[in-house]
Amino acid sequence: MLQQFLWGAFVYDRTIYVQQGDTLARFIQPMSSRQANKLKLYAKQNDIDLTSLAVGKYTFSGSLTPKEFFAIIQAWPQSEYIKYTVLEWWSSYDIDADLAKKGYTQAWEFLEYIDAYLPQATEIYDFLQKEDWSYVQHLEGFLYPNTYFLDVDKDVSAQLVTHHLQTYKTTVDSQIQREYKEFLSKLQRAWYSFELSPYQILILASIIEKEERNDANKPDIAWVFLNRIQNDMRIDADITLCYGLETGYEACTPQSILENLYDTNNIYNTRQRKWLTPRPIANPDKTSIDAVLNFEAHSYFYYLHDANGNIHMWKDLQEHNFNKSKYIQ
Repeated sequence: MLQQFLWGAFVYDRTIYVQQGDTLARFIQPMSSRQANKLKLYAKQNDIDLTSLAVGKYTFSGSLTPKEFFAIIQAWPQSEYIKYTVLEWWSSYDIDADLAKKGYTQAWEFLEYIDAYLPQATEIYDFLQKEDWSYVQHLEGFLYPNTYFLDVDKDVSAQLVTHHLQTYKTTVDSQIQREYKEFLSKLQRAWYSFELSPYQILILASIIEKEERNDANKPDIAWVFLNRIQNDMRIDADITLCYGLETGYEACTPQSILENLYDTNNIYNTRQRKWLTPRPIANPDKTSIDAVLNFEAHSYFYYLHDANGNIHMWKDLQEHNFNKSKYIQ
């Protein structure tokens, strides 16, 4: 209080970027000459050496005393954070490729990190402990898509994975905990003879994420896939085989899908194998999770999209094949 009485506090809301060779003048230039002179005097009386400023970003906010002002300057400058967005339909392969492309990591660095970090993550995050350890062998599906701020001077992979898992815990896991019992009841009311674990909900949501971009259609697609599972049919989602190619989805072109459509060795090929994929094929957002938990009741087994992206659905394969020529040019 005495210091504030002698020197007075002042309001300073600025972010200053210091370059090599900058001095105290860099900070006080925007101030009034009266305030600048007071700060120069304070620095002189308190033997504050500002002849060598560290290059970087300094943020000042609110009401500050001279002591608080100089404490911010004398502290190491704040790191430069980047804003990094992980898209909803990305898999870990996409994240790895994008990080490397932008120069934040080396190729395969992110993938290697999430493999190595899995045992530790299982000890930290209780939602990973709920599932059979022998079943959950990868963090795919738990890398929640969002925009995150990362310090490029530190381990980007470690920061990103921590952000992913924390966001999954608050955004997805909490929702599944609230709605899981009702979801199982809904399956029973629909006369389904199977159940899905929370992890299998995540797997199905990841397939829906890749199959349908229109959020409004996702609950219908969920029901189609549930109908197929109940009737011992294949899911028949072409996009799933891309994950088995161990590449990002950008590299998995329609030609790649066509060339690998009959590959029975690809365990992610739902054109050749029944039931769900062994693990999520992407990292679904909340809308895809919602679609599974709140699937729409209907008796459709087949669907396609026309040239305008509109969805069309049918009950039997004959009807589906008949209308292909009508909607696919």
